[in-house]
Amino acid sequence: MSSMFSRTLLFASGLIASMLLSNRAANAQQPPVALEKLEGKTIVLFTPHPDDDTFCCAGTLSILAKQHNNIHIVLYTNDDKGSYDPEMTSQRLAQIRGAEEEAACSIIGIPKENIHWLQFHDGMLEYANPLDLVEEVTKVIRTYRPDVVMSIDPGSQYVRWHKTDHRMAANNTVDAIRAAEWHL
Repeated sequence: MSSMFSRTLLFASGLIASMLLSNRAANAQQPPVALEKLEGKTIVLFTPHPDDDTFCCAGTLSILAKQHNNIHIVLYTNDDKGSYDPEMTSQRLAQIRGAEEEAACSIIGIPKENIHWLQFHDGMLEYANPLDLVEEVTKVIRTYRPDVVMSIDPGSQYVRWHKTDHRMAANNTVDAIRAAEWHL
């Protein structure tokens, strides 16, 4: 492949991690480094909902944060749905989930300023304009130029059909990694 980056997929705590390497030839002779042993790298994790990152891989993220990695969490949705409380509003639920995300990330060593929200509504990611969605995530990847990109696994049959935000986030992230290979 004659591109600026090469990709290596790693599996970590139920998430797909994708390494962006600037020099494939130089790295081809070195053995791959285990994700949990990385130090001083930039890591961007794309996740559909606020609980998916910390619920699925808080331990891994905590280890990576303790090893002085610069970790950014990018959330596709604001998680404004999913309450049985008849008094709850979408806006208030999104605020609660946002505060929970910030608190969870703080505990594992990821600062509030490293949490980025794309602000799509929960359950509606599949209706977003695909071109806009991939361009927005490609811009994030090009901005931070991560050494590692992590995203949710698109899932088993149940998850694929009943958790559409998961499927969309996973597939869109892979498309954005591909698009980020090129400067245009």
